Amino acid sequence: MLLDKKEGMRKKKKGGIVAGYDMNDEYAQISYSFLDKGQIETLAVVAGTEQYSIPMALCRKKETKQWLFGKEAVKCAKEGGGFL
Repeated sequence: MLLDKKEGMRKKKKGGIVAGYDMNDEYAQISYSFLDKGQIETLAVVAGTEQYSIPMALCRKKETKQWLFGKEAVKCAKEGGGFL
């Protein structure tokens, strides 16, 4: 399906990018493709690893009001440092 969309968009603008999100209740994945290259890549949570699943969790820290995501969000909430 992404490849079909890519072909249609190539006619409109070269050098663009297509991004896709795959989400469920627990995890998300983000993939993208540069239209002029034709290869689909999936973002890793940590660069250089093959860990592609991002935990679907957000936490806002109580003191700094900073937003955390994934494992850091879950850890902060369990320790009482923020709101999940």
